[in-house]
Amino acid sequence: MVVVPKAVQLDPENNVALEFIRLTYGTIANGSAEPNRVLSAFMAVSSFGNIVVMTFTAARGLFANVSV
Repeated sequence: MVVVPKAVQLDPENNVALEFIRLTYGTIANGSAEPNRVLSAFMAVSSFGNIVVMTFTAARGLFANVSV
């Protein structure tokens, strides 16, 4: 990645996603907890989208097999 330095990426104790958010959005936020909240919000939206898509896909598969 271009934003996160290689040394940070190779350190197993670092969270690369959190470091990316800190480096990109850290200048916008004054508080130190803001990047953590932004990452948590992105992960929550992503998880919710995954649940919705998997539910939709499972329902389509179920009804496709019933109508045959």
